[in-house]
Amino acid sequence: MSDPVEANRVIDEREFNTHHLPHLLNYVIPIVPKGEWPASGVLVSAGGRHFVATAAHCIVGTFRVVKSLEPLQLHRSYEGRVRELRILGIERHASLDVGYVEIADPECAELGLEQLAFEAITEGTVQIVGYPQVLAHVDQRSLSIGQGTFGTSIIDRTANRILLSFPKSGWKLDGSGAWVESEFPHHPKGFSGGACFGVMKTPGLVERVEYKLLGIQYAWDKRSRELHAVPIKQWHEFLVDKAGL
Repeated sequence: MSDPVEANRVIDEREFNTHHLPHLLNYVIPIVPKGEWPASGVLVSAGGRHFVATAAHCIVGTFRVVKSLEPLQLHRSYEGRVRELRILGIERHASLDVGYVEIADPECAELGLEQLAFEAITEGTVQIVGYPQVLAHVDQRSLSIGQGTFGTSIIDRTANRILLSFPKSGWKLDGSGAWVESEFPHHPKGFSGGACFGVMKTPGLVERVEYKLLGIQYAWDKRSRELHAVPIKQWHEFLVDKAGL
């Protein structure tokens, strides 16, 4: 089990959703396989090059990587004007369910290497950001998808895997724009390839909130309600090896 979180470093989920989540949403983009439901990926810049960190099973076959032409807002569905990002290369890890897509400059916000958590973090909260299937809608002419997020906690971690809980209830916006408690979907499909962010608040004369990318989510266990993620350190080592950084 992870160490207990210090009370003054915990960010209330409603506070996070209102003040901090909008900044993180723009780092996570959809991966849209041909004829299938969307998955998720995280924009990372390294060595002057541009990558989408994701799960290996999300980048098999034909797919597109797209980005909204406007910064995504907390309550805005992913529809309307988008642009396709040009894919330069694809790599998948031989044994871990993680990989990357190298892309041309996306001309938008990306995570830098300083925002990747290479060491274990035992304080703060964990937020999962992705494109859940329950927010997607397909008709004969279009696909409409929306971003989702939820707070969770680390159950256990090894060098190659982080285990997190999939909650039974959380918070969502109602029609008036207020946050209300709501039952969770039965599955987190679509979050695969999405970001596991560690969020920590440091109190003081000037309060500071730090965001670190802990890992890439790739699977879940229905019986135990456990999510599986590859630590971002493993993804980075794979990137350095394959991309020659």
